[in-house]
Amino acid sequence: MKESVFIEKNKKKWHEFEKQSNSKETDPDKLSELFIQMTEDLSHARTFYPKRSVRVYLNYLAQKAYDSLNLKKTKRTKKIPKLTSELKIIAALLFLFGFFLGFLAGFEKSVGTKLIIGVLAGAFFATPILISRLRDFFFYSLPIEMYRSRKQLLVAFVTFTLFSLIGVISSFIDNDFARIVMGDAYVDMTLDNIDSGDPMAVYKKDYFGNTRDEFSMAFQITANNIFVALLTFILGVIFSIGTVIQMVRNGIMFGAFLTFTYLQGVFSQSFLVIMIHGTLEISVLVIAGCAGLVMGNGLLFPKTYSRIQSFQITAKRGAKVFLGTVPIFIVAGFLEGYVTRHSEMPDFVKWMIIITSFSFIIFYFVIYPYMLINRIGKGHIKEEEPAHQQPVKIKKYRVRDLGAVFYDSFGFFREKFGTFGSIILKVIIPLQLLFLIFYYGFYSIYGDYLLTDDQNISLALALDDEFTWLSYVFNVLLFSLTVATINLAVRHVETIKSKGFLSLWTKYVWSIWLKTIPLVAVVLLTIAFAPWWIQFFMIFIIPFFILIFPSVSTEKFGTGISKGISMGSNSWGLLFVTFILQLILFWIFYQGPVSFLLPFVNEIVSWHTVNVVDNDILVDNIVQAFFKTSLIHIILTFFVSSFAFFYYGLVDQEEAKTLNERFKLFGKRSKVYETPSVD
Repeated sequence: MKESVFIEKNKKKWHEFEKQSNSKETDPDKLSELFIQMTEDLSHARTFYPKRSVRVYLNYLAQKAYDSLNLKKTKRTKKIPKLTSELKIIAALLFLFGFFLGFLAGFEKSVGTKLIIGVLAGAFFATPILISRLRDFFFYSLPIEMYRSRKQLLVAFVTFTLFSLIGVISSFIDNDFARIVMGDAYVDMTLDNIDSGDPMAVYKKDYFGNTRDEFSMAFQITANNIFVALLTFILGVIFSIGTVIQMVRNGIMFGAFLTFTYLQGVFSQSFLVIMIHGTLEISVLVIAGCAGLVMGNGLLFPKTYSRIQSFQITAKRGAKVFLGTVPIFIVAGFLEGYVTRHSEMPDFVKWMIIITSFSFIIFYFVIYPYMLINRIGKGHIKEEEPAHQQPVKIKKYRVRDLGAVFYDSFGFFREKFGTFGSIILKVIIPLQLLFLIFYYGFYSIYGDYLLTDDQNISLALALDDEFTWLSYVFNVLLFSLTVATINLAVRHVETIKSKGFLSLWTKYVWSIWLKTIPLVAVVLLTIAFAPWWIQFFMIFIIPFFILIFPSVSTEKFGTGISKGISMGSNSWGLLFVTFILQLILFWIFYQGPVSFLLPFVNEIVSWHTVNVVDNDILVDNIVQAFFKTSLIHIILTFFVSSFAFFYYGLVDQEEAKTLNERFKLFGKRSKVYETPSVD
């Protein structure tokens, strides 16, 4: 078709589209239909008239329509419902409630100070209603999410309540149970406070008997509570198990403490004081558990989605629930820092605060979501659709940002563990166990008493006062072998398979291992002997060391060190952030399932060895050391692979490896999109 015929045939339609897109009052269906027709015409013009003005004109219309639609969409998303009379009444009530609590906080202050504190507290309580975005979140988005998460909330509540009862029963059976779960120091301090006639003096004074400042106390308590709740939420990533463990732990501690106060004859006095802040604090801890279960269930029950897609959806939902708890934790910290310390308050005032707090939690997180759904209908509950993800094959060379580094590391761990993991589980970890049996047995003194966690890990890794050259040399050799194995796997990530990796490993790992040994030796020696300030400084240096490992695995030793340091210095900030995030992930994993499961592992081993071996204490020490050193080997796989992908990303950025590979495909490209037809 000639260009003049094409224009004459369609110009009326284009003018109509331009008129519709410029008008403020348009027919959406008509505009959509014209937009589709216009884009088809644009495709035709690009193909047959690429250098003619008609293509430029149609491209201009398409861009203008696209910008217009996005502008209208942005304006629609900024539209916030007006403040209704119902919300105004709620804002006034919240202001009065906050004013009342603030007035109580200045219990021993002047009237003027009380009024100022009351007004500030009232304004804080009413702020979420008055600010439109917060109002939309707290009175629409969050309640709808709580309605959707009602089953997880019930599970979290039942779990916490059940194990609180277990804590109560255990404390009645064993009067020293409170010391096990709360520690001797806290129990002894509480007993001293009871003897002095003020059981709840902990809310007024520190361990040294000094009076605690209200603000600093409230700030520290709030930060600690938010951290505990955040940990409870994040541990849901371990298929909800970590969150359940946190709920079990906190439930047992709560039940044990209440029973302890009952056995000491101060239950009624301490209960009222504790629950002034505890009503909100414990309730939102359960809600944080609900958030963790929402996130973890996405991994447990992905339905028709992939686990990654399901996790992306439930992680956002869980984060929304957790964020809803933060203001309540702030209020609970405020109560604990400013109000709880006034244990001499009349019981009527204490009960008033407790009942008001409890009523608020029940109404806002349980009743109000049902009321909202009944009013607006379940049709407003929109099921999230996961973002489309094109399957990405893990490649050694590609430019990576921080997200891509972790994405490839998790993918490598998930998809390729059957290759390198078989070497670690079948070769390296058994060697670790054999050495620990020999080493602990050789130094028979370690069978006389049960080692603490710090003593055990120091002995197993030859650290601090437990340093021996035998243990040091063996650990250097074994951990170097783990690092070399991971670097070899990443080096061949695009081609390795489970069946062929063993032969590849036996053929090539030794040269990488020999170059890795001196680097691991320096790191372990520094950890063993360097003073604390050098070890602290090493936090900033170790990322460079880990980046050198993949470099020396592909280069000569000296060249690899130089190249690794050079690349690391150019991307030090991102490198350091990667390292810190890995430490945080490891710490969360260790604080969650590992610290909870280790005592059970020891118990199981004790049951099977107490009547079989002569020294079951030695067996317990070996089991603890083996459990922790094996964990380090597994964690190293993620650490080293992350930095290996980071390194190869930098190599691709500087040497354009991927671009050179694409140049080799020149002439084999798709003629339409000008991208490689085979990736």
